[in-house]
Amino acid sequence: MTPRTPEAVRADLARAADDQARWQKETAARDALLRERHARERALLEAEAALSRERRDVDRLSSVSLASLLAALKGDRADRLEREQAEALAACLRRDQAQADLADIDRRLLAAESALQRLGFPAGRVTALEAELAEAIAAAGGPAAAQLASLEAELAGVQARQKELEEAEAAGRAALQALDQMADALSEAGGLGQWDLLGGGMLVSLAKRDALDRARSAADRVQAALRSFRAELADVAPAARAPEAPADDFTAFADWFFDNLFTDLAVQRRIRDSESGVSRARAAVEQALGRLASLRDAQTQRLAALRSRRTALLRDF
Repeated sequence: MTPRTPEAVRADLARAADDQARWQKETAARDALLRERHARERALLEAEAALSRERRDVDRLSSVSLASLLAALKGDRADRLEREQAEALAACLRRDQAQADLADIDRRLLAAESALQRLGFPAGRVTALEAELAEAIAAAGGPAAAQLASLEAELAGVQARQKELEEAEAAGRAALQALDQMADALSEAGGLGQWDLLGGGMLVSLAKRDALDRARSAADRVQAALRSFRAELADVAPAARAPEAPADDFTAFADWFFDNLFTDLAVQRRIRDSESGVSRARAAVEQALGRLASLRDAQTQRLAALRSRRTALLRDF
């Protein structure tokens, strides 16, 4: 197959880029319609509920009931019935309008989906055509090819860095989850411990023991999660360090629970100390995650700038 000329590829790329812009616009419009449909659907449900209430009021006054008998005795049954019928009619009109609004949204949604289907997947076509142009530039050689190669290498490095940052953030979120689980177990153990001090009995002591057992397991998970987080941070943000001491303290504390149960008061004091340690560790992890988020945002901006330069180079070749 004879390679196409760069001019032919650029023409196709321009059309695909236009389609991509329209696809993005249609997608945004479709998403806005979906949000509006949710609101209209909720409005319809509320209108139907209001109509049901008004019809019940009319039925109570129309039929032989205590409400209708009391209204007849007071002499205002006809007036009240007329008022309730008017309110029911107004509620019916509101329901009908809500139904019409929802039907209009559905028609517009169908048109938006049809437009998106006609456009297909232009982002894929843009990517394929840019790759075709890149091959043509590389084959032609010269300054443009060297510039493109440099851009491609820089893009690959930034993308790899972005992936590492995302992995580090995932490890940080896992550490937060483990810390939260330990905090919950410690909080439960502390509450049961207070009850136990007041003479809660054997069942309370057993429940406290179970909570402490879960705290010990959570301490192991915290230690592993923080170790993983520290390793990820060492690769991408050495200055943003995850806490080290709390995890070790947690483990020692968990062992102490089962090996050195001297008094209930001592246990309560150790629980409070460990809760403070969890709180400090959590704050340190959140601070490190904030630093990672800033680094990721900077990499995202750099990636967008490099992609823009690459696109300009390809289309100007």
